[in-house]
Amino acid sequence: MRPSAKRGDPSACAEAWGARARPKRPALLDFSAAERVARGALAAMGSEFIDRVPASIEVARAMAANGQRAKAIADLRRILGELEANGSYRLFAFQAALALGEAELAAGMPAGKARLHRLEEEAKSRECFRIARLAREALDRDRPKRRE
Repeated sequence: MRPSAKRGDPSACAEAWGARARPKRPALLDFSAAERVARGALAAMGSEFIDRVPASIEVARAMAANGQRAKAIADLRRILGELEANGSYRLFAFQAALALGEAELAAGMPAGKARLHRLEEEAKSRECFRIARLAREALDRDRPKRRE
């Protein structure tokens, strides 16, 4: 209530109620701290490529979420290429493809949608249902809302 308003004043009550009922706007999410933590974990990792893959994927995810999509997409493509060339780290390749597809969707690239569709199908066929579900959820988030 306004300090000058009297108790029972309908306009003062409405004003006070409106201030409480109005939701606060959330601040834009800042993923720079997440990127910093992931980079710190990456620095502490061993020199083996496969030891560094999960942290590298998370660094790229944080970069994409923080607006550095072009660099994140390039890093994820490089990681995915190395994983696919090896062939024996299929789960890591699925995780990298998921992160890459999400980053491409966020950047407005049509390749992201195609990548996520392929990932969903391949993950289902290999019984990696969590990855398939995450790919489907990313595609559903990208779909425009229907008006009713």
